[in-house]
Amino acid sequence: VIAFNTFLREQFAESWPDGCFAIGNGPSGDPYFLKLNENSPSVWSFSHETQEPALQAASPEAWIIDLRSMES
Repeated sequence: VIAFNTFLREQFAESWPDGCFAIGNGPSGDPYFLKLNENSPSVWSFSHETQEPALQAASPEAWIIDLRSMES
């Protein structure tokens, strides 16, 4: 996880949001992350194409439920 976060900060130095911590990535390679500098449990994704963040779920629990529903 640390190496992945280091990679993102190096590869997307100009656009990777400050205070963000990657927790994994989706099927398209876009990383999922938490905004540690905000008082919010939301899970976000970061498009490697547009280099823009997008809200994925209101909480890690909701995010896991969404992921599991996509598996079935």
